[in-house]
Amino acid sequence: MKLVVYPTSRAIRKHIENQKETNQLFPKLITIADMFNRSVDIADKKFIDSSMLMIYLYKAINFSGFDILGLKNSFTEQFIKSNDILNTLNELSLEGVNIDKLFDNQSYSLYKKHIQVLKQVRQNLLNQLDREGYVGKVNLPQNYKLNKSFVLNYSQVVMYIEGYLSGFEIRIINDICKVVDVVLEFNYTKYNKENIDKLLLNNLCLDYNYSYNITTKQILHKHKLQAITSNIKIKTFDSEIDEIAYIKHSIYDAVNNQQIKPENIAVILPDESMAKYLRLFDDKHNFNYAFGFDILSSKLYQTIKTIENNIINTDKQQESLYKFLEINDEFMHFVKTSYDKIIDKNLCQKFSLFVFPLCDTKELRDIVDHVIYDLTLISNHININLKDYLKIFLYKLSIETTDDTSGGKVTIMGLLETRAMKYKAVIVCNFNNHLVPKQLQKDKLLNSNIKTSIGLPTSTNRTNLQAYYYDMLFKNAKHIYISYDKTQDSYISKFAKLVLNYQAKDHQTQYKYRTILYKQQTYTHIDEDIVLNIDLSIRSWSSSSLETYLSCKKKFLFANIYNIKEPTNIYKPKGYEIGNILHKALENTYKQKNSFFDEKQLYETIVENIKVENIKNPYTIFDIQLWKDRLRKFVKNEITMFKNGIKIDKIEHSFVDEKYGIKISGKIDRIDMLPNNTINIIDYKTSKKTIVNENNYQLVFYYLAMNQQNIKGLYYYNIYHNKLLKLLDIQDRLNELQKIFKQLKTASVSFDKCEGLSYCRHCAYKTICQRD
Repeated sequence: MKLVVYPTSRAIRKHIENQKETNQLFPKLITIADMFNRSVDIADKKFIDSSMLMIYLYKAINFSGFDILGLKNSFTEQFIKSNDILNTLNELSLEGVNIDKLFDNQSYSLYKKHIQVLKQVRQNLLNQLDREGYVGKVNLPQNYKLNKSFVLNYSQVVMYIEGYLSGFEIRIINDICKVVDVVLEFNYTKYNKENIDKLLLNNLCLDYNYSYNITTKQILHKHKLQAITSNIKIKTFDSEIDEIAYIKHSIYDAVNNQQIKPENIAVILPDESMAKYLRLFDDKHNFNYAFGFDILSSKLYQTIKTIENNIINTDKQQESLYKFLEINDEFMHFVKTSYDKIIDKNLCQKFSLFVFPLCDTKELRDIVDHVIYDLTLISNHININLKDYLKIFLYKLSIETTDDTSGGKVTIMGLLETRAMKYKAVIVCNFNNHLVPKQLQKDKLLNSNIKTSIGLPTSTNRTNLQAYYYDMLFKNAKHIYISYDKTQDSYISKFAKLVLNYQAKDHQTQYKYRTILYKQQTYTHIDEDIVLNIDLSIRSWSSSSLETYLSCKKKFLFANIYNIKEPTNIYKPKGYEIGNILHKALENTYKQKNSFFDEKQLYETIVENIKVENIKNPYTIFDIQLWKDRLRKFVKNEITMFKNGIKIDKIEHSFVDEKYGIKISGKIDRIDMLPNNTINIIDYKTSKKTIVNENNYQLVFYYLAMNQQNIKGLYYYNIYHNKLLKLLDIQDRLNELQKIFKQLKTASVSFDKCEGLSYCRHCAYKTICQRD
């Protein structure tokens, strides 16, 4: 059986997708990281997990003089900042470089004390690992032997080489090829030449793709890599929002003009944090995000961060956020009273009880469960108080991500996810000098000169590797779209010239794509009276359209005849938006059950049905949070009603009918069945106003639609004030409506402005009428 090794899980999924139509058995497919892990045999020792390793490192550092490395004697700070030390020690180990070589380097002669401390830290860490029977990267090479029982399961191992290979990984590959045939699949270019040359392969030529049997030292086949011949478009912008518009334009062009399928399009984000802005404009859910989503914006993270900040700084902004997040007062009290206490089993359990209800998905709950397990492990070995516990908890959450399950076809990815992938259209935004190539923080303790002299990978090696990834991505693409923002300190990446042979030009900033995301609206003032030859009686009328007509004929003309949509203000919620959300929540609640007897169950069901995922307006989201509190009184009133034997008979009941020669239509919010089999008709209202507009005939429409049978009462249910307002004069209102319907049989109508200005105050069309 053959083992095929790919750089990433995404590359494996792509291989399976490409081969699913073929009638053949798949070989065993794994990632290169998985292969290296399975190829290692450490006998009776155990691999150490990350949290335990940090505990050992803390103990290894804790000696007189260690502060010369720039760390304070605080476990929390060392936990968050000591990665520099660990990365350096791991790199020395995996590249097989003796730390004593640093003493021979003249560039480091002024830092002999630093080297001595680093050497002591390493020795202390190795002693602890050896004593407890643990293995980490820092001591893996000296504890390793090849796991032949794994390797011998396969007759051949085929490896796709894309990334950097450490000296230790090359050692494993060489050991495997002594046991079974190993075939390496790789590209050989000026950018990855130095990395491939470490494998000591023979007769390689630049800019070729190779299939190379490393066991027999034979080239199985090779072909010339094509040059970058793609259609390349490079645009300049002055904001990231405009770049997002260009991304959407590029996708449209690729799909509709170049006939490229969406799944063959990749959007590369050198700055992955830009994904959160891209998501705001992904209203059609066209994207999938290869790197998932961070947890920083989750209610869990924001709640704990707000509690921590509230203890440090109790300003009004923190108080507002505290209310917005609906933070449990008991949770806040627990943190305040335990902030300086040493964590024990009891405190940890209490913290868990508060935290887990804030996890809105199983995936997040699993992540939190793992983080708490790690923190419990730490607190069993080192005394930390709740203050430090929270800092570490937030830090560990900040580096976690949750999977994207939106299922869009266009892939949004970072550069590393592109390894061994091919796309017909490639879109790269933020192609700026400060982001491409990405500057990694791995040279803090040892600079590039020292690394070069002792044989460690340098920033130049990493830059070349990134150039290689872009080179392969562009070589395989048919169309390339690149954008960058041009400001005083920012310009196009040097990779534009290095990889694309592109000469920088003084591009004009592009503005024309902005209309893809938002349209700049213009208004025409219409001041004159408008008279139309029209018979209004042939229209179908809803109570709301009738109310508009009776209140302002010109507004009716704009909204219902000319069908001019209300202008959108992204900063101001529409008047009906909250009402629609609450109506839908109540509809979904009472479709599940037509009566409730438990106050908590009813409240939680309503809140659960309030969907805010697709709401972009932050003020609407804030209003919804306030409404959740108002609903508690509404729920109490509902429970009382249900206990009195009232049940909901119909919810959002649609009707179309003809009365007095006029077609009417609408939707009744709710019909309640009373114990004596009579009904109450209810219309929800969410306005602060308790007085209903005299031109509102909504309940009269409902009365007619139900054929006036078995109706005990007609009510406006004002949820804002939790009041039922009964319509008392139904016969008078019916007589009025009959007269109005007769007046709708017209031959000509003058659509005048309303006489008073009070109706214009919140009208969406007041600008057109010059009444703003």
